[in-house]
Amino acid sequence: MADHSFLFRFRETLSEIEANLTDGIAAFSPWITPIPSAVLVANATINDLHWSIELGWVAAAIIESLGLTTVSTVYCCGSTTPASGRTIPMRRLFWQHLSWAFT
Repeated sequence: MADHSFLFRFRETLSEIEANLTDGIAAFSPWITPIPSAVLVANATINDLHWSIELGWVAAAIIESLGLTTVSTVYCCGSTTPASGRTIPMRRLFWQHLSWAFT
């Protein structure tokens, strides 16, 4: 009986660790996702437009924060508009996400 109790507690502990790690990664990853594209934007701004390093990083931060804000606003506010309370068609949300992905 003691073996079953130990195994049960061990499995419960592993399940809690897995749930906490998954929640932590899910909470942390959206904030680090824009970093690689920000580096690409900064390098392109510095090399192609011949801007200073500081200005290139400021431009990259602005561009990536606009994209992050757009996506988080759509997910945060759900599928209703705050002014009218009407539901936004999924087709519109799809085109908004698609246009954001290609800008």
